[in-house]
Amino acid sequence: MRLFAATLWQSAWISAILCAQASAQPGTTVSAADAILESTFLKVTVTADTGSITVTDKRASITWAQPSPSGRQDRHPFRDIRSTGNSVQLVTLAGGAELRVTLRLSNDRPELTVETDVSDRSAPFGGALSLDPFLPRTREAYMAIADYCDGHLYPLTYDPFPKTWMAADRLDMPWFGVADTLTGPGYAAIIETSDDACVDMQRVTIAGGPARAPRIGWLPSKKGFTYPRRALYHFADRGGYVALAKAYRAYARRTGLLRTLAQKASKNPNVRRLYGAVDVWGDASASFAREARESGVRRMLIHGQSSADDMRAINALGYLTSEYDNYTDILPVEAGKEPDSSHDHLPDAAVLNADGTRMAAWLTYDKKTQYMKRCPSLWETRARAVITDVLRRLPFPGRFIDVTTAEGLYECYDASHPLTRSDKRRCGERLLAEVSKLGLVVGGEHGIWWGVPHLSYIEGMMSSYQFAWPAGHLIRPKDRQQKFEGPYGTDTWENYELWGIGHEYRAPLWQLVFHDCVVSTWYWGDSNDFLLRAAPELSPKKDAYNVLYGTMPMLWATRDGAWHADRGAFLRTAHTATQVHAVTAECELLEHAYLTPDRSLQRTRFANGTTSIVNFGDLEQRVTLGGKPHVLPKNGFAVIGPGLRQFRCVVGGRIVTSVERPDYAYREEGETVVAAWLHQRDTIRLVVRAPGSASVSLADAVRLASSGGVPRVAVYRRDRDGDREALVYSGASSSRSLHLSAGQYEILLGTALARPDLVVHAGSTRLARRSVAQGQPLDLRVALGNRGGRAAKMATVAVYADAPRPERLLARRTAPVPAGTTLAVSMRVPTARLDGSRTLVIVAEASEGDLCERSNTASLPVSIAPDLRRWQHSAILEVKAGASLDAREPIVVPVRAADALPASVRVWEITGASRKACRAQVDILPEGAELCFVPRSPIPTGETRRFRVMWQGRREKGKTALSMLSSRYDDRAHAIVGRTYSCRVSDGVIRDLMVGSPPLRGRTVVSKIMVSSAETGWSEEPGTVRRRSVLADGPVRTIIEVVKDLQRGVSYTKRFHFYEDGFDVHARVVPHVSVTSRAYYVAPGQYRDSQGNLATIDGSGDAEGVTNRGPRVEWHEVRGDGWAHSCNAITPFGGVTYWDSSEWGGIGFVSPAAEAESVAYRFHAASMPERFAASDRERILSKPIVTILEGAL
Repeated sequence: MRLFAATLWQSAWISAILCAQASAQPGTTVSAADAILESTFLKVTVTADTGSITVTDKRASITWAQPSPSGRQDRHPFRDIRSTGNSVQLVTLAGGAELRVTLRLSNDRPELTVETDVSDRSAPFGGALSLDPFLPRTREAYMAIADYCDGHLYPLTYDPFPKTWMAADRLDMPWFGVADTLTGPGYAAIIETSDDACVDMQRVTIAGGPARAPRIGWLPSKKGFTYPRRALYHFADRGGYVALAKAYRAYARRTGLLRTLAQKASKNPNVRRLYGAVDVWGDASASFAREARESGVRRMLIHGQSSADDMRAINALGYLTSEYDNYTDILPVEAGKEPDSSHDHLPDAAVLNADGTRMAAWLTYDKKTQYMKRCPSLWETRARAVITDVLRRLPFPGRFIDVTTAEGLYECYDASHPLTRSDKRRCGERLLAEVSKLGLVVGGEHGIWWGVPHLSYIEGMMSSYQFAWPAGHLIRPKDRQQKFEGPYGTDTWENYELWGIGHEYRAPLWQLVFHDCVVSTWYWGDSNDFLLRAAPELSPKKDAYNVLYGTMPMLWATRDGAWHADRGAFLRTAHTATQVHAVTAECELLEHAYLTPDRSLQRTRFANGTTSIVNFGDLEQRVTLGGKPHVLPKNGFAVIGPGLRQFRCVVGGRIVTSVERPDYAYREEGETVVAAWLHQRDTIRLVVRAPGSASVSLADAVRLASSGGVPRVAVYRRDRDGDREALVYSGASSSRSLHLSAGQYEILLGTALARPDLVVHAGSTRLARRSVAQGQPLDLRVALGNRGGRAAKMATVAVYADAPRPERLLARRTAPVPAGTTLAVSMRVPTARLDGSRTLVIVAEASEGDLCERSNTASLPVSIAPDLRRWQHSAILEVKAGASLDAREPIVVPVRAADALPASVRVWEITGASRKACRAQVDILPEGAELCFVPRSPIPTGETRRFRVMWQGRREKGKTALSMLSSRYDDRAHAIVGRTYSCRVSDGVIRDLMVGSPPLRGRTVVSKIMVSSAETGWSEEPGTVRRRSVLADGPVRTIIEVVKDLQRGVSYTKRFHFYEDGFDVHARVVPHVSVTSRAYYVAPGQYRDSQGNLATIDGSGDAEGVTNRGPRVEWHEVRGDGWAHSCNAITPFGGVTYWDSSEWGGIGFVSPAAEAESVAYRFHAASMPERFAASDRERILSKPIVTILEGAL
């Protein structure tokens, strides 16, 4: 997202006027009126000689006067005054122009419209200030304005005043309010023609002291005054800023802006997926989505691209998938390619400034890449082509359009696509309307009034842009002292805490108008978790604002985001900062109030009756809500509404956070968190986070699903993927509490229990003998139970060799198993197809389905002495080692024996008369068959060792031997578990790489290894997988091939070779891109490469002197705490790229534009000495000499 670096357009005419005028004096009483307008509500008096207008609010007997004209050169008398019905026309001078002003008083509302035109529209116009402001009468007076934020209440006496000039086209709502007190009388000045307008904070005197007051100014449109300008003044006799915001809401309704979320959802039901959601950036994978769902995150807006299948899975969870898009900032399109979101024909497609230059846009933090500003007249056409193509491939229900609703208006002077500022605004409206017409839930950056009819969510309205760090470039500050040298500069922490996140001068003006029309959240560089390192105390304050305003929180799932850096904080925000929005999304925010003089205690009330009270102060506050007292700590809250009771209060000296909804409950006390929710009928999901165990009341949890008594429940523990893995309790639910350790659980009751729950009792399942000769049967006795609520009328018990696959079935029996019983099933298992060390996998299945399939399986190891007479063919190989041949590195030999059955191939290491079986497999690959085996132990340099290879022929009679399987690969989870590492292969990307021994108890060190380039994306790899194939899976290696289409016409074929301690990546990318295999980290480490370059991976430092330092880098290594890995270049590369920023590390070899490239990663579950990667390289590249001494392969 590109933060709009607002440049306040202050032309010479403003400077001249401001320098010329003296400080304005208090309003004076005129002796004679030249014209009077009067309605039921207001009386307007016009005095010609002083050029003055006063407005009397007859309801409150209050007169709003303008400053005295005495001694001012910018104030001119009125002339040619004419009255007609409810209007007055007059002529005056301003900015060197003769202005014709019409005052029109409404008969139905307390409103005065001021319309301004010029006598000669063909004359040059440099700008002019409009009528003087109407002055309040107290020193407590303030200006209410949504100046690129939800809303501020600026004291008019504040010195120095925060902003003295504002472009009206970039006000989030084109109005400002002035009021005497927080709840007193005031007026709202609605700038109806805000495209070419500004607000100047004029120096005035209020109640005897210096102050500022807002005055509207009119800017030229294409250097002229080409259309009439209008401002509408609405006067409120009471209610302060809330009444003024409601006046603008009424105006928005009358003018068609007020299109509610309910109306949008009636046309696109996906809009409702935003209600109660958390907005997340940084991980769009299905695995992240599933894990979040299993952690109790029920609604989520996920930005990013993944595979079509993953996106369908994410959408099926009830989440809303969306994607970043930007049609404003462009680079040159490559020759022969079509324009897209971020590329176009330059310079022609760029905005032409009045001085003949082309308009610059976004500049990267290193100031090396300058984007240009695409002319808005081209937005709609480009968006239609790009998004239509995306939707053909990917099932996105949402789209995030960056910049368009965050930047100001501007003009274009290119004759082929000229624009006024008003034209530019209309281009933005058409762009958003076009995206919405495609059936998408449309989001935008920051937000602005004219986007409301089309946008369903906006990112940034909750933030105010006094950032003390480069928020737009997503650079997280380490601490408050860190300095930055980016292209746009930064503000101070003092200003951020005062005006940005401070509660004293902040008011939810936007929410008072548009809460039920657009879902609001924070800016992505100011998210709820963005300051976890520099200012972690501000995250709870942002959560409290979400609770108070009923808005959507935002979080990150990157390395520095809360998902990885502080999972507890992520889930706390997701569970507590979303609930008010969930129940009030379609409700108007009726009221906001400050309850204490220091404004630390605030209250909101929504149209459905939901009331929220939040304490931002350091001291505890006692409040009463729902007829009960509550003690609120700092950032504590009390919320009561239909279907919601939510509190963060002090109870018994401890802070307790709780949420109660009809289908949801949450409680946090200290380090213990319990969340429960109704998943589906008679099924309750439960998450426990605790250092030890937590006490969970079954009766309270069951109430989420049933208001009546429930005689029996079953509680199951769930795994990371949400599957039930173990029964932890079965019995009565009344007055029973369970002590549950940290994890995920499911409570079943009623109809959900009406299925069998078969269990194979491993401890009672036995073999008569575990070691037999091949051909001798195994006698098996299976202990089979049923813990479910229904009988298994015909349970099937099947026995498989090594894995439960149909082709590996050895024996099967069926038997009825009544509920609550255990019986013995006797089976005889044949061994004719088995040899060596094997595993019998016993699986029980019920035709009625099963409550917990994980307990249906048991495994027994067996040893089958091979009958070598069954192998009719053999060959003897001699292997001579060059460098020491590590037992982990396989020996690969081409196989040409067409008659050999791959599954039957066995390899024995022979020494004299003894033979020892080796891990071996034959892989049938597109380029030919390969025998792959590993010696029993390392072969020292220069030594030889002999191996006998045996196999069965395809024409042999009888059952052939079953292949030896790998325990490395889980096809269902797309997961690899080696000896020292584990990972997932998702859409051609290596993800969630853990290093340890055993690996699943290690730590995640790498988040992803992927293609990285300007064309395809630096830190994400969006695209569509055309083919994914498991080419081999045996005891030595697993080979997976992925063919994928990326962005910008790039495609690749990747082949992964997974071994026990690492993997190789072989890639062919067309056309060439810069980095074909780049690693991003989630754990710190020390980097070293073969050229001696050193760096520390910690999320800062960027290139750190590593990138492009030496084109002949052969290896690099990373050493962490108790883990290490090497990466070796197998084919030649052009150096190393390294970019350690918000995405840690970013390390990969730079592609030399070769047709095929290969790298090898090896992982060590221990600390390693420096330069260990060189030893890994020697081991990987050392190829033995293989000689066939006997027979043929």
